[in-house]
Amino acid sequence: WMEDVMAFATSVVPSNHVYVGLHFYGHDWVGTSSSSAVWEDVQALINAYSAAPQWQDTDAWGRAVAEPWFTYTDSLEQLHEVWYADGASVAARLGLVRQYGLGGVAVWRLGGEDPANWSAIATTLHPISPVYLPIVLQK
Repeated sequence: WMEDVMAFATSVVPSNHVYVGLHFYGHDWVGTSSSSAVWEDVQALINAYSAAPQWQDTDAWGRAVAEPWFTYTDSLEQLHEVWYADGASVAARLGLVRQYGLGGVAVWRLGGEDPANWSAIATTLHPISPVYLPIVLQK
């Protein structure tokens, strides 16, 4: 659906005026309820429950997902499903920013993100974006 929105937006607005929102957090789902989870929370859950992260390319309808996830069962025997952003999922979305020639990205939930997110942004958007992180590029 993200690509459908980009295609529509760039059909009615100059592409360099369109920005895509990226999430830098995750959700820990129990049934139909969820709580937010930052990178450190996700890593703690993976370690505490010996969870095995998996990668989801597409959903049941064939739409692109490009996001990691895992499951675990808590002490109350409740099954959790955790979906979260990492450097690879951010990079997958950034490819669309380049493909559509968008103006750039806006990030939701700064702080607590996968450090690889910044490298993905710097290497994928540079040099098309006038704003990038030269410090990240030097690493």
